[in-house]
Amino acid sequence: MQDIAEELGLSRFTVARALGGGAGGSEETRNKVLETAQRLGYLGRHRGMANSFRTRNVLFLVEQFRFTGDRYFWPRVLAGVEAATRRRRLNLMVATIEAEQEETGFLPPALRERNVDGVLAVGEFDPVFLHLLRAQSLPVVMVDVDGGEHAFDAVMTADAWGAALAVRHLAALGHRKIGFLGDLSYASSFRRRYEGFVGARRLLGLPEEGSPAITAPTVWHYWDTAEVKAALRRVQELPTAFLCANDSVALTLIVALEEMGFRVPQDVSVVGFDDIDLAGTNRLPLTTIHVFKERMGERAMELLAWRLENPGYPRETIAIETELVVRASSGSHHTGEESGRIPGGHHDVPVKHMASGLPEKNGSRFEDQRPSGG
Repeated sequence: MQDIAEELGLSRFTVARALGGGAGGSEETRNKVLETAQRLGYLGRHRGMANSFRTRNVLFLVEQFRFTGDRYFWPRVLAGVEAATRRRRLNLMVATIEAEQEETGFLPPALRERNVDGVLAVGEFDPVFLHLLRAQSLPVVMVDVDGGEHAFDAVMTADAWGAALAVRHLAALGHRKIGFLGDLSYASSFRRRYEGFVGARRLLGLPEEGSPAITAPTVWHYWDTAEVKAALRRVQELPTAFLCANDSVALTLIVALEEMGFRVPQDVSVVGFDDIDLAGTNRLPLTTIHVFKERMGERAMELLAWRLENPGYPRETIAIETELVVRASSGSHHTGEESGRIPGGHHDVPVKHMASGLPEKNGSRFEDQRPSGG
């Protein structure tokens, strides 16, 4: 792919997208890339070139709204995929697909023309499309989704474990009433995080009463401030801490709480999930669970490369560990009778501490409310 990019004066991503044949980019650019790829032998399967002597093609296939709507998460995963392809005899293509296309059984040109040896599938694809993808008889690795029920390999984040890290952190700070905020219909990773939250709360003996789980489907998936405030007003008793399904939800929650007159973390602590760039640079730096996004992409490509050479082995699901990053949005819960930390309120899990001061109350607010990751 680098050869094509250098010859045409294009970026590697532009070349990958043109080869994949998904949405975006001009037809003229795509034709130039395809002609150059054919001449250099990248598309040699049906053009008389022996398969063992050409570069193998891997398709990074992602749902359009996830990839273009989130500049913080999936581009990092793709960067990890690219790093892994450079170390192997693999050529990367990128294609996006719309939800309507999934439902109608649309296949990107690279798949229709059978110029692909394996697929990295990113997103919560429609069952109709997954059935069609399975019928292509190609190695497929699903990314950030459990591929077991679809008979695919998968590389994902240890979401439940990460949620447990967050709950343990908050409990160690003295919080007993811990809520959860996130639309569980949005992503399977959100559901895994919620399951980890529920399991950790039960294991630590924390009460369900006063610990609301706000998980109902909504139009904006709780990354709209008005939507979050409406959900909070329906809660009978506000908890002293929230774990959110991802960082975008957490940053939106902070704005909503402050607009309702609550202080973060003095009144309510907030923990996110993913550790996107905004988590560390936000006016109020966000305590969060770090997802190793580049490593997830890199590991997915490694597994796909291995599967290309070992098609007969059992399917694998790999979970990448997470890490707790402590910043300014979580703090000790005070009983009201005395200040300071409740006895025993210490960190009992490995954490990475990030130094930061508390912000001014009337500083800039979080404006970008698009979802972060799966």
